Amino acid sequence: MKKYFSPKNIRNYLIKRKIKNNNRFNIEWKDQNFNRIALVNLLLKHYENPDYLEIGCNENKLFDSVYIDNKIGVDPIRGGNIRLTSDEFFKNNKKKFDLIFIDGLHEYQQVRKDFINSYNSLKPNGYILLHDMHPRYIYEEYTPKINNTWTGDCWKLAYELSLQKHKMQIIMIDFGIGIFKNLGKKFELNDDNFKKIKKLDFNFFYENYKLFDTISLSEFKKTIKDKYN
Repeated sequence: MKKYFSPKNIRNYLIKRKIKNNNRFNIEWKDQNFNRIALVNLLLKHYENPDYLEIGCNENKLFDSVYIDNKIGVDPIRGGNIRLTSDEFFKNNKKKFDLIFIDGLHEYQQVRKDFINSYNSLKPNGYILLHDMHPRYIYEEYTPKINNTWTGDCWKLAYELSLQKHKMQIIMIDFGIGIFKNLGKKFELNDDNFKKIKKLDFNFFYENYKLFDTISLSEFKKTIKDKYN
């Protein structure tokens, strides 16, 4: 069983190891007036009879708001329409999807597995979306969870992809949503990179921010408009 630390304990941990905890992005996600529900429905309207998969549904805030018939929601506890872990689902899945939204366990290792399995289940013109890709401060990012808002260390996947010259943009809405298009070919992530990246913390993300391909909502909407017009 994983041990979940109190905020007091984690602050003491950071102080003892001289880890900076004052780095912070001043972002108010609610000011964007556009969230994952709007984004998913915006993308899905460009497909004819699309197939949608959601990993991690919780209270179905997104899943119930996806306005299509062909949708599958996978969650081991609640929400969706399939009660399995993502690993169990992908083990026997043969179906392909136009859009896959990953919002399961916000830990790098699991997000990485969900991404690889999702990519192998993606249609040729499909997209993968990943929630919680932009932590604002160390307590929001720290894994395991110690804060009410928790992005976890999902951002590490975007960094790993960049090391292999694969582009994942982070749309600056709703705690950061990563978007990755089917490359039209198979690829594998490098386990040697994984071992190194796993040790990184929020301060790396903050201090190396220029390495990440962030895109504003207005910029993203323009790319979508140009693509489909």
